[in-house]
Amino acid sequence: MKRLAIVGVLFALAACSGGSAPNGGQTRFLLLAHVPLAGSLSSAPDATLLDLGHRACSEMDQGKASDQIVADLGNDPDPGSEAFNAYSYVVVAAAQQLCPSHRPQFGATLPS
Repeated sequence: MKRLAIVGVLFALAACSGGSAPNGGQTRFLLLAHVPLAGSLSSAPDATLLDLGHRACSEMDQGKASDQIVADLGNDPDPGSEAFNAYSYVVVAAAQQLCPSHRPQFGATLPS
């Protein structure tokens, strides 16, 4: 499922090719978070999504495993459930856009 999320993130990023505007990472994160791959979270308010993304980055900075981050953010959803997949997608999108130093944890690089 992580690979599917990563592929979706890469396709979406290729489509919106980010610039260097201030808060560009937040804007791209929100664009990615509001697509159907984000499941039920895609309709969440921007503030909620940004909070989740920043919390994910904070936990990555602490060295937590991605599955633990998903559990923490999503109140321990069952692996494979819609909620688990939605929070997984948001964690990957956060790593790609909000805290890019964590991109390598997910085994993909962004198109330049």
